[in-house]
Amino acid sequence: MFRKLINTSGRKFTVKYYEHYRIVKKRLPYTEPLKEHFITHNLDLLIHNNNFHLYHTDMMISYPDLPFMASLNKIRQKFGNPGQFAIYQLNEHTLSLAAFKSLVLSDENKIVLYFFDEELMEYEYILFHLKENEYKDVLQRIVIDKYLPARELNKDDGFYIEDTDKNQIFVYWNGFDLSIKFLSCFSNVYREAFIDYYNNTWKQKKKEAEKDDENNP
Repeated sequence: MFRKLINTSGRKFTVKYYEHYRIVKKRLPYTEPLKEHFITHNLDLLIHNNNFHLYHTDMMISYPDLPFMASLNKIRQKFGNPGQFAIYQLNEHTLSLAAFKSLVLSDENKIVLYFFDEELMEYEYILFHLKENEYKDVLQRIVIDKYLPARELNKDDGFYIEDTDKNQIFVYWNGFDLSIKFLSCFSNVYREAFIDYYNNTWKQKKKEAEKDDENNP
């Protein structure tokens, strides 16, 4: 019965439903998982920033209960419908972002899952409003002790970790919030679609918006 309900509600997590709801209701059908656009939020993950150090690990990069390539429907069968959701068109591809209440969604932290064409390619653990000592403790427990034991790290606010299969982690602390992004080694098409959208759509829309601002001060 539960699986049947999940399957019949799946249409509510499509671009067609999302856009139709937005046009008819004049508002979004769900609370979005991110406060900023997914493009700016993921630039340093998908277009590597040479200012951040890259470390290598012999440990396989993974996260419990969230296997890369899992479908959105499979994750919904396990965790129920997302409490926050957004979906975007990346040219001929789709990118869905989902946050589930059962995956530590709270005022202090959340996990955001990124499904590219319905397959899990990226997930992100976000912890909000951390003090410096809290940030260092969380980073030590979640990332360094597992993937970089006994390593001397640069004092950067951001860095990358890559395993032997090319799965990656990108860690970034902005002084308040800590983001730990996990990226699948099967994400080449996702990366290419992201970069293409960024260069040929996002930048153009930004120029048009800036031009409108100049014409309508």
